[in-house]
Amino acid sequence: MKIYVNDEIIVTQAENLQQLVTELSLDTRGMALAIGARVVPRGAWEQTPLEEDVRITLIRATRGG
Repeated sequence: MKIYVNDEIIVTQAENLQQLVTELSLDTRGMALAIGARVVPRGAWEQTPLEEDVRITLIRATRGG
């Protein structure tokens, strides 16, 4: 299936957000995921299905001043 992560096209076999994180080997420390304008709580990643052409925003916390 084709999805978008931060506007980059990704072809994935993942069926939910948790599987996508695992498939992409993402470091989840300081990371949040949003579908559309809705941040998905980490505890709901496994229950959040992916659909063709879904747009996911990966947000990372950064240090700085």
